[in-house]
Amino acid sequence: MTDREYLILRNILRQLAEADGLLLLALHLKQDVEMATPRLTSTEFDDALASADSQRLVTTVSSTRGTKYRLNDAGRAWLSENR
Repeated sequence: MTDREYLILRNILRQLAEADGLLLLALHLKQDVEMATPRLTSTEFDDALASADSQRLVTTVSSTRGTKYRLNDAGRAWLSENR
């Protein structure tokens, strides 16, 4: 994982932590992460979010409005170890 990928993943998990257990639409999560990550591209965001999902750091829920994400216990542990 590059430093940039690490930064984006950490920013995704931080934004989800700040949501305090609420489900966030991917679109809203991306907007929040863009504010914390300079020059974030859609591909970088999508790759980092897919990585978080494949590592089971987030809980993914499909809905009629789109995919929603929430930080789970594994994500909280990763975040506390990688501050």
